[in-house]
Amino acid sequence: MLLVLLLLLCCMSASPALAQGTPATEPTAAELAKDSAISSLGAETTRDDSSSPGSKLLYDLRLRTAATAIGNDPETLLGYDVIQRPLLGPLIYWHTPELLRPRAPRAYPSVMVSASAEWEVTDYLLLRGLIDTGEMRDGATLEPAVHGFTMNGSPGAHELESLAVVRELSATLGKPAVNLEVGRFRATLADGLVYDDFGSGARVGVDFQELKVAPLRVDLTASTVGQRVKNVESNPMLVLRAQYDPSLLDSVGFFVAGARDHNGALSDVLRSSMAERVLDSPERLHALFSEDLGHGQLGYAGIDGQFVLAKALLLRAAAVVSGGQFTLQAANLQNPLLNDQLDVKVRAAAADAELHYGLGRHLDLAGYGFVLSGGSPPTGNGDTYHAFIGLAPYWVWTGLFFSGGLNQSLLANRAAAAGIHGHGVAGLGPGLELRDGNNMLELRAIWLQALAAPPAAPIGGTGNSYGLEVDLRGQWNAWRWLGVGLELDVLIPGTYFPEATLAYRALSVLSVAYGN
Repeated sequence: MLLVLLLLLCCMSASPALAQGTPATEPTAAELAKDSAISSLGAETTRDDSSSPGSKLLYDLRLRTAATAIGNDPETLLGYDVIQRPLLGPLIYWHTPELLRPRAPRAYPSVMVSASAEWEVTDYLLLRGLIDTGEMRDGATLEPAVHGFTMNGSPGAHELESLAVVRELSATLGKPAVNLEVGRFRATLADGLVYDDFGSGARVGVDFQELKVAPLRVDLTASTVGQRVKNVESNPMLVLRAQYDPSLLDSVGFFVAGARDHNGALSDVLRSSMAERVLDSPERLHALFSEDLGHGQLGYAGIDGQFVLAKALLLRAAAVVSGGQFTLQAANLQNPLLNDQLDVKVRAAAADAELHYGLGRHLDLAGYGFVLSGGSPPTGNGDTYHAFIGLAPYWVWTGLFFSGGLNQSLLANRAAAAGIHGHGVAGLGPGLELRDGNNMLELRAIWLQALAAPPAAPIGGTGNSYGLEVDLRGQWNAWRWLGVGLELDVLIPGTYFPEATLAYRALSVLSVAYGN
């Protein structure tokens, strides 16, 4: 069984194509955030609590169909066209005049299919598997457009051939007190501030509470950063975390983590940031992006936890500091056959807090606050970059700014720098949630602020305010197996943008599921 598991994992491979002008096969932060928005609206539609507690095999089959309408959202991705010229070679036309300007309204349907299973083979062996297509949609609705159908923003054939749809396939050996998990599994670091994704590797856990020693659990995780097994050598990540549980509802965790970048997947975040300084020079943009060579390392240390402060008052919080260094290669402007080397240091921090107060059995009042450091683009060799970089983050405080894809680099990447193009982001605001079983209605309003000035005019605006976003989400379960979700997000743009056109996103989801 384990041999089959490892053979399947070793079959997963893909080749990056972003440098050649086609979408990357690795799902980007924006695409996975969109997936999370659809998944969250259908996550609880068919939960069946009537299954036998002694069941050895649990499974869940799920189909979600969604319709999305979005418009006037500021353009944050640097688009480009490749024009083939006989004898003269290709010419790249960069869409810099469109940056931070309102995008045209658009609408598209999409489908997501998932199948998960968990099998307790023996008391010492647990197998888990998850196949998830992500958001499937017509490639013509993507920017840039892709021929045929896509999955996670990439050509569907690439996703299927690489077995990227196999998100989880793992075996856990041992007991709750001491266990080892190997294969592909989901890992989370700092409640998603740094990392929340599926990767390949191994995880060892020791629960001293189960051993009757102390209310303490220690986990050591060695995994990939990215959804391809080839990243085991290119982008390994090591995480050590200890969690202390003084009571049933209180917990505090401490962690240290490190990741290495050998293929440029992480350092490309810095490359995108540095491009902001040369937006007025197509030649220098081409020189910067004509190479995808880069390497470096990034380390994290922090604390997370939750605490019951008073009756019906719960606090969840996390804080992280990070540091590292990346080396980039870019073509020399005078001699394209030569490369210039750029060394950039990273010093950054992030914090997130949620305060929940129960107003009654079904009503919850919340307060949200978060700060992710940012800064102006590095000026050159030896500079220090202060934008917080998430390896594969899960930032979903608001629907349009985060899940809608505004928070991203100039070129799409799974790793992400905080804020638009790494300019940082701080947010603060209230939320109100009404819940009855699996039915819910939530209203959230968050003020969003950049921590560094926007690009100079005519691209950027006059201030640091991203604006105010108001989100309304609802979910209704008609039956145990059928549910409907609706979401409306509205962003009132601030002074960071050159135009103050109201942006919106409407999302409807129909979810059908079967399982035990």
